[in-house]
Amino acid sequence: MTGPPVEQANAAIILLHGRGQRAQAMLELARQLDLPSVAWLALQAPAGAWYSPKYDGFDPDGDRSVADACTALAEISSRLEAAWVALDRQGIVGFSQGACLASHFMWCGAAKMGFLGSLTGSLPGFELPTAPVEPRFTGLKAIFTGGLNDDWVKAEHVRETAERFRLSGADVGEYIQPIKDHGIGADEIALLRDTLIARFELNPPVPTRGPRHQPLVPQSTPSLTD
Repeated sequence: MTGPPVEQANAAIILLHGRGQRAQAMLELARQLDLPSVAWLALQAPAGAWYSPKYDGFDPDGDRSVADACTALAEISSRLEAAWVALDRQGIVGFSQGACLASHFMWCGAAKMGFLGSLTGSLPGFELPTAPVEPRFTGLKAIFTGGLNDDWVKAEHVRETAERFRLSGADVGEYIQPIKDHGIGADEIALLRDTLIARFELNPPVPTRGPRHQPLVPQSTPSLTD
C-alpha cells in the first residue's frame, strides 16, 4: 500500500500487475500518477500470474485461480467499505493480464465500484459475451487502452469489451494507439491521472515544469506477456 490510510483517503484504487511483473511495478505507476489523496493497494499474484493460461486460452469458468482472485478482490472491496470507503469511491486499475482480470471481475458484477482502468486489457480470451446486455453499470467510469500492433491483447477485443461496458451503462473512454509497446506509456499515465481526478473530484498538486512522466518499462518478451 501507498498513500494515505484508507480511512483518510478520497478514493481507494486496487492495482493489478501484468504477467511476470511484481506489485512494485504498479506502485511505481501510483508514484507517477502523483495523487496524494488516493490510497493505492497493489496486489501480488502467486508466482507472478493471476491465471495460468495465456490470453487466447483463458476460460474464466474453468480456471480456479480466476475464481480465487475474484474472491480476494471482493474481500478487499468489502474491507474498504468497512473502513468507510464507499463502493463509488473505489476503483481497480490493471495492466495486461491484470487488466483482463479487472475487466472480468467488474463484468461479473462482484462489486459496483466507481472506476475501472483497463490498460491494454479486455474481457479475457476470445469468448466475449454476445447475449443482450442491460444498463447495470450506471455510475461506473471506465477507460480501455490498447495498440493496433499489440499481439498479446488484440485491439479488436479491447474495443468489443469497451462496447460491452458502454452498452451496459458505463461511461467509457476507449483509446487505441496505432503503434504501442506492450507497456504503460506516458500518454496512458496522463490519461489515467486526468480521468481519476475528474471521476473522484480530486484536488491534485499542481505539476511543476519539467519532463513528462516516463513510461513504465514495456513488456516486450513472451515470458512477461499474456
